[in-house]
Amino acid sequence: MNDPIAFATSDEYPNLPADDQPLFEQLLAKGLAATPVIWSSPDVNWADFAAIVIRSTWDYQYRLNEFRQWLHKLKQLNVKVWNPVDTLLWNLDKRYLQDLESRGVPVVPTTWVRQNANDILSTVGNLSRGDYVIKPAVAAGARETHRIASSNQQLLIEVITRIAKDSDVMIQPFCHEILIRGELSLIFFHGSFSHAVVKTPKKNDFRINERHGGQTNTTKPPPEALSLARSTLQKLNHSYLYARVDLVPFNGSYRIGEVELTEPSLFFMHSNGTGPQRFIEALIQTLDE
Repeated sequence: MNDPIAFATSDEYPNLPADDQPLFEQLLAKGLAATPVIWSSPDVNWADFAAIVIRSTWDYQYRLNEFRQWLHKLKQLNVKVWNPVDTLLWNLDKRYLQDLESRGVPVVPTTWVRQNANDILSTVGNLSRGDYVIKPAVAAGARETHRIASSNQQLLIEVITRIAKDSDVMIQPFCHEILIRGELSLIFFHGSFSHAVVKTPKKNDFRINERHGGQTNTTKPPPEALSLARSTLQKLNHSYLYARVDLVPFNGSYRIGEVELTEPSLFFMHSNGTGPQRFIEALIQTLDE
């Protein structure tokens, strides 16, 4: 393989985030060259690469139509993309959770509000008593994510109406157990479990994202969590190089919060130094196939 591998990234991370940079050393050790490439750059000939690995394209949520057009272009060029374009297009909108639920996957219960819906008032009125998490169906990094009590109907209506101007909206019951037990993220490469982390919010917050003060630590997932993550991935109708399965503690067990197949943080720094090697071995295997 003479052509380099492109790691697609964004303007904010032209050299990839620090967590991903060990991947280049692992590739060089295997005699392969790789380079970070900004996905939105107009001057790139994507057909020049042996493969394109989608990584830190974290501005796609603000440029969704452009990002989708770029993915369709890659598919037309018939270049190898990981994860595959069809997988990415399915995974961009969190309505994929409905698809998983229809296949028997226990996801966090979700009420969906369509973009520009005219029934927001009745939807809010039908919510059971408790706290809810409101967020767009297309978003990352806890953008526009709010925790609001059902008793505060005016704020609920205001927030949902604002988000619904640009996106479908997700309404989920707030899982209070996450404040104590945290959310689990289990990382898989080409079907094999690699490592896991537990993410907890900072005091007086509910968001687990590190940008909002959340903490991430290496963990060994309990058997039931690992079993749920594996069974969920087995029910995908999409192939993948990498997958991150996020599990939320819910009423004493676990529910699927998300299955991240597009550009998730893979927490290599919390893999005891072995995650990058496993990723590269899986990448080489997929390229050989």
